[in-house]
Amino acid sequence: CGAARRAAQAMTLSPFKERQLRVDFADCRSQTAKRSPILFVDQLPRGFSDVDKLRALFSDRGTVVDCHLAKGAGNTPRGFAFVEYESHEAALRAFDELNGHALDEAKLRVSFGNPASWNR
Repeated sequence: CGAARRAAQAMTLSPFKERQLRVDFADCRSQTAKRSPILFVDQLPRGFSDVDKLRALFSDRGTVVDCHLAKGAGNTPRGFAFVEYESHEAALRAFDELNGHALDEAKLRVSFGNPASWNR
């Protein structure tokens, strides 16, 4: 854990292809992450940009407070998103039901996000 933290700190804001990297360390064993109402959704289909479709999928599991698709240069989708629920219990339900769920032939990878690392 210590080496990963040091690497993340060393790499944060370092230049990469004319941009600055932002590296966050997520510890899935931390109590903060376990109680988080925020889910990190990875492995979205290539080019996926339909935030309404994603919100609808996750809304079936509880009240979604916010749904954010990450975008890169030129407003292109980066293949991941954050979904924030009203409660940790709703996020847990979505995690249990949607981790590995197929969306447009891509299997979603869902994990708990650390609220402190989500920079809105």
